[in-house]
Amino acid sequence: DPGRRREVEGSVWARIFETLAERIRVERRKGAAKAVVVEAAALLEAGWDALCDEVWVVVAPEGEVLRRLTRNGRMSEEDAQARIRAQMTETRRAERAAAVIRNEGGTAQLARAVEALWRERVAGKA
Repeated sequence: DPGRRREVEGSVWARIFETLAERIRVERRKGAAKAVVVEAAALLEAGWDALCDEVWVVVAPEGEVLRRLTRNGRMSEEDAQARIRAQMTETRRAERAAAVIRNEGGTAQLARAVEALWRERVAGKA
């Protein structure tokens, strides 16, 4: 239910933003970390990217996303398609990202892509 979803998001997302902002402030004050990583599916939709220096987006073909969501009866195809439709489009997410990671393979391929990007964009800034 889109109306109910927006109502819940409105009450929850502001609290999450505040909590996230505080956690980032604490880590920056410590000064020991090169980066603070925030993994959040709704980062862009919720506006939490305002707290980030850089946003990386992971994208996958819709057929692969559907397969993953419905694997082992985890979700019906109808519910999976509704979830995809309710989210920001891949194109819009990619437009707002500093880096786009294609996830067309398994988790090992994804890990390699993230590690390479980390070395290029974070570790190299030491």
